[in-house]
Amino acid sequence: MANLEVYKEQLQKIRHYARENGITENEIDKALQNSFRVLEKKEKKVNLCFIVKKLYDEWCILENPYFHVNDMDCWPCSVVHFIPDLTGHHISRSFNVGIPYIKTENFSDVHMKDIQELLWQNSEVFKTDAMKVFSNNKTYRNIQDVMEKNMDLNLSKNLYNHVTWRINRITAGRILRKLFPKPTDTPNWWEQSTEKFIFFDEPKSPPYSLPNPECSNIMIRCTIGTRLIKMIASSECSASCESFTVLLSAGKTLWYNWWYWRPVSLPALNSTTITISYMTSFC
Repeated sequence: MANLEVYKEQLQKIRHYARENGITENEIDKALQNSFRVLEKKEKKVNLCFIVKKLYDEWCILENPYFHVNDMDCWPCSVVHFIPDLTGHHISRSFNVGIPYIKTENFSDVHMKDIQELLWQNSEVFKTDAMKVFSNNKTYRNIQDVMEKNMDLNLSKNLYNHVTWRINRITAGRILRKLFPKPTDTPNWWEQSTEKFIFFDEPKSPPYSLPNPECSNIMIRCTIGTRLIKMIASSECSASCESFTVLLSAGKTLWYNWWYWRPVSLPALNSTTITISYMTSFC
């Protein structure tokens, strides 16, 4: 905070110097006003820095809903007539990335209690780096609400609740690897992105579009429960490529490329428990 007496003393010196050099009072006032405006702008920039810092890790601050690729080559997805199970097969560099496929992975199931335990053990990291969630239930304001209210044990009456938890910080993402490791047969020329998503769905959670992450090669893994994934061709390729629906159950992973596919997650018939799914992407 500025010392008022020092300020007055310095202001008197400025005015005295100005009078000795033939500068009028009006000119002094204008000069001081301009100086105060500059200081005010600089103060605003300093305050803005704290807001901008929060956006530092964002690869995209606002997605353009009107983005469209003209004359996009849709051949890679036009040849797809079913979604193959490629369990045990390794993807080569020449593999057609327009082909979505399913794999059965040798992963342990991840339950809500596992995520709760990881969150409590690293609470300070997640409070700082990954607390926000998106939900159709306003009582779930952050991931701590989801964990404390035991969403898996206390299902809602209509079974409609959905939560998307987005993680986009390196430290939080590294901790999550303990539960969600990189699949062992991921092509070694692919680099995993920092951005990750975890979806929590009650049995009748309504349809929603899966997000388009930082990298275009996407893997979504079901850890418990079951969801239907409708593979819808991107707007550029909708005239050339068919739509498909696959059942994603625990232990299964679905791989696809968002240049060609914009999937929608749907409730599966006869589902009675919560479904937890994990999404990551590769460049």
